[in-house]
Amino acid sequence: MILPLLIIAAFVMASSGKKPGKGGGKLPKLPKPRKPPRPSPADERMRGFLCGLVSEGIPQGGLLPLVLRELYPAVSWPAADEWSNADVTALPPEDRAVHDATKKKVDALLVDGAFLAECTSDASPYASGRVSRRGSKYEASWSYDPRVEGDRGGAMTFASIDGARAALLMGLWWFGGAASEQDQFVEAFTKPGTDRRLSIWTMPGGGYRIVRIRGDATDVFQVGTLDVARAEKGTL
Repeated sequence: MILPLLIIAAFVMASSGKKPGKGGGKLPKLPKPRKPPRPSPADERMRGFLCGLVSEGIPQGGLLPLVLRELYPAVSWPAADEWSNADVTALPPEDRAVHDATKKKVDALLVDGAFLAECTSDASPYASGRVSRRGSKYEASWSYDPRVEGDRGGAMTFASIDGARAALLMGLWWFGGAASEQDQFVEAFTKPGTDRRLSIWTMPGGGYRIVRIRGDATDVFQVGTLDVARAEKGTL
């Protein structure tokens, strides 16, 4: 009885010393990481179309109607630019199902950070910025380039994307636009503690255009040299 037990024990000890893959058994295969599903062509089309609408600043309430009309033109959607609860409730069941599924996708994109960064990024000749998601709110943030004196940008938070996009646009064009597309931005100044600001632009035909904003009053005029233009800073 002792000899068979010794043989079994020796066999077990020898087996335990073998390396995996060399006669000692195979390691279990690790599961492959799951790749996120690729968006369907219809979802890609919806994303691109919605991105264009967001870039244009279409009010949030008008986004879904425009998306549905673009993706499902054969459906008789309500004629209003923005739909009430009654408009949605009155839809036939099959159209309501399409509405609800598309709304879920649109709402998900409007809180997606990468989507917002892609579709709200904007710039003026002297600033750049975008809308970001901050918890349950939207933040508009922008920064001015070094040619702007006294103000390096700003950020504002809103409950809706509409307010954030409006603030972004205001921040980007805080110093007023050029009168001509050919005008080139030179520099800008602010008066600390006030909303007064002044920007200087070169003009194609020579000379400098000045945009001076003091409260609700905006003055646009031309001067011959940069020194004279910069001296207008004293009028803020």
